[in-house]
Amino acid sequence: MRKISEQCAKHFWDGTEAHLSKRDSIINTGDSVILELWGHAIATREAETLIIDSCGYQTNTTKERLNGILYKLNWRIYQHKGVWYVEDVSKGMTHYGCKHDLLKDVRFRDGMRLDTFTNRWTE
Repeated sequence: MRKISEQCAKHFWDGTEAHLSKRDSIINTGDSVILELWGHAIATREAETLIIDSCGYQTNTTKERLNGILYKLNWRIYQHKGVWYVEDVSKGMTHYGCKHDLLKDVRFRDGMRLDTFTNRWTE
């Protein structure tokens, strides 16, 4: 994981505001903590809910920043044949380049919500 992604994740989970680069900012509104990439809210934490969103930009940088946030919760996003999936790495660590179980992994969609208490995706 890149150092900037680690810094973003640390500030995000600590709830501390930071402007880490011209593209990466952490904003604390009091009710929520937001990770912005180029001014787009790609991760939002509200109480016990984490909302992730590519904002239509499924780039390596977006995926890297989201993976920095998801790492603490044992989830990660990976790409297979151009499609993003979300994988629970606590159920047997997988590595890049290995065959994934596409039937068990969740297909990524903008606005996904993770209950951080139960560690389950909700609608």
